Amino acid sequence: MLEVSALLNNVALLMLLRHTFCFQTVNDTCRSLKSYLASVALDYVFIVLPTLLIFTVLAEWVYICMIRLLFLLILFTAVKRTYSLPYMEGPNASRASISSYRVVTMLITCLCILAVDFRIYPREYAKTETYVTSLMDFGVGSFVLMNAVTSRQARSTCWNFFFTLAGVSILTSILNVPAEYSGILGSVILVGY
Repeated sequence: MLEVSALLNNVALLMLLRHTFCFQTVNDTCRSLKSYLASVALDYVFIVLPTLLIFTVLAEWVYICMIRLLFLLILFTAVKRTYSLPYMEGPNASRASISSYRVVTMLITCLCILAVDFRIYPREYAKTETYVTSLMDFGVGSFVLMNAVTSRQARSTCWNFFFTLAGVSILTSILNVPAEYSGILGSVILVGY
């Protein structure tokens, strides 16, 4: 769990570093195609590429990367002397924070889904079978949280992922189906559904 926390803190530090080092407001990036492309390039160089490296090639040095990124952030903040994130101020601060969380969750999910099939991706970041503490398990929880926060539909009126988990847990503790009959039972449930 500590390593997963360090990975996610690295991504947060990369985002803060990007906004500290090359400050550009959202309004500035919407004015012209040139400034928009520059902003996208900066996001790729400061966030996407380092995230991919930290989750694959630099996975063994995740703690060292976090300490170095923190040091760089403190250094750039001290040099700048004025530290403020444009999306953290004003009336739309919570909406911008939620949007940033959604973007980062989607970015990490896409990178991990693409990288998990390669040997360079550490197996400990893949889905766990016992303790549900891996990076991929955190991603599932993040999507549930994202959808709960941003959904306009009331949660009490629709079937929920947690209801499914609870139902499966209760049924498996009550019923003990032998392995040779699992396929038949699964097919019956599928047809019933």
